[in-house]
Amino acid sequence: MPEAKFITTTASIKLSKMREKYRIIPGGTSAGKTFNIIPIIYSRALLMPNKVFSITSETMPHLRKGAMRDFKNILRMTGRWDRSKWHGTDSIYSLDNGSVIEFFSLDDESKARGPRRDELYVNEADAIKFEIFRQLQIRTRGVVWIDFNPHTEFWVHENLKDHPRAEWLTLTYKDNEALDESLVKEIEHALELGFHDPTLIGDDLFQEENIKNKYWSNWWKVYGLGQLGEIDELILRDWEQVDSIPINAKYIGSGLDFGFNPDPSTLVDMYLYNGQKYFKEIIYERNLGVAELANKIKQDGLTRNIVADRSAPLIISDLNTYGLNVVAYDATDGMNTIESGISILRSDKFHVTSDSLNLIKELRRYIRIDGRIPNNAEDHAIDAMRYIGSTKRNTRSPVRSRGRRPQRQRLR
Repeated sequence: MPEAKFITTTASIKLSKMREKYRIIPGGTSAGKTFNIIPIIYSRALLMPNKVFSITSETMPHLRKGAMRDFKNILRMTGRWDRSKWHGTDSIYSLDNGSVIEFFSLDDESKARGPRRDELYVNEADAIKFEIFRQLQIRTRGVVWIDFNPHTEFWVHENLKDHPRAEWLTLTYKDNEALDESLVKEIEHALELGFHDPTLIGDDLFQEENIKNKYWSNWWKVYGLGQLGEIDELILRDWEQVDSIPINAKYIGSGLDFGFNPDPSTLVDMYLYNGQKYFKEIIYERNLGVAELANKIKQDGLTRNIVADRSAPLIISDLNTYGLNVVAYDATDGMNTIESGISILRSDKFHVTSDSLNLIKELRRYIRIDGRIPNNAEDHAIDAMRYIGSTKRNTRSPVRSRGRRPQRQRLR
């Protein structure tokens, strides 16, 4: 397998030309925001001795799987990574000139009240409270990078939109020439889902008569074009992040939603603690066959009771040949609909572990369109959560599948 190479993209060129103190980068999916901001920060750290550069995000799991991973990969790809300079306990990389690049999360507001720094990068700032950003801002002497997906307005629009020292740059996937062609096709598939005539450009594309599906037309606006979207209503609001599943929580079961490509297969565990539900994302991955999926389900050693997508019962049968306990989802007495399942989840506050990154992203983007739950939404992890979280007997054991033997279906 050939080694990955670092590619200079249009995004990196545009970012390198920014000059103001507040460098604000709204952008679509796969625009390369993080992957191109980090090399600029590293280069500035090399040129500026004895400075502190801070890279922050909502939670440490998000940092580890996002900006921190990108930082290490970029340095390895360019032959600059030096393991001896990485202080893993403190998540700090020290340069020979005395400058340091530090990573810390913002799940605790007190972390924003720490020592001053010279430059700051707030990754996915829409997940950060303004009070926390304000504490970071007043402790930063120089440049402040801010990036986000513009799914709705938040504090950056109110406080920095007309700031005299703010510079805005919108990036899209077209600014990232390093993208694999298959991913480009997946992104552009939203055009076909959202519009009757996807070849129209500009405002003509978003004319009411050209919109086929409001969810996907809004998705394209935000994640395809990097423009400010329109949020009708978040469907699931009453939930909060927790660091981990409580020690004395009781394992109830797991939800499994099938996919292959472009949709992922997802597995979500559910626990009960003090009468409240706790969810943890275990699998969110594409291109998994039955054997691979079964092995991933078993790899952590937990014996799971799994409630799965009932649309593929023979896949369920195949998984059980690997020693798993998988049954088909069947919700409360004849009300097996998405609406009824979501209604059960909405009835009580629930908790999601902070390392459940894809589930959290889906929850934040899961919106009603014209008062309805949309079809074909990005809700793969939410579906898995719904299967176990709304099952009638989920406080005891998963329900059993019913009905006649179906036609054979398999994961590819």
